[in-house]
Amino acid sequence: MASSNAAAAVPPAFTEIREGLVSMIYDQKEAVFYNKVQVFNRDISLQVIRYFAEVRDREKRERYEKKQQRYDAQQQQHPPAAPATSSKKKGAPPPMDRPPMPPTYGVRVLDALAATGLRSVRYAKVRLTDRRRPCHTRHA
Repeated sequence: MASSNAAAAVPPAFTEIREGLVSMIYDQKEAVFYNKVQVFNRDISLQVIRYFAEVRDREKRERYEKKQQRYDAQQQQHPPAAPATSSKKKGAPPPMDRPPMPPTYGVRVLDALAATGLRSVRYAKVRLTDRRRPCHTRHA
């Protein structure tokens, strides 16, 4: 019944293209390139980008946690009240004077070859990463 309501919302001089979770309405007078054969390709590209975003977020989180652990260990050895003496050991990481910046999560996608823009709308509509985690911004 929801599809009949959606179909009724399309004006008579327009056509609706539905794919995945999105639908787009186009004027029938306009020439719109829509390749129905590429639906599977667009489905796969969404899954690949989602997987890439998950792997990238996990790597960012692991790097952040390592830096945070290093910072915490350094703070326990040399509290902020007592300035740390810099030891110039070969291969030793430099001392951290402030905590590491929390990473930002998610990906930005540029769909440079968009024709109808349907894939771009699907990218925007579908969760590419876990949105429950906070997105931190850089602060001065």
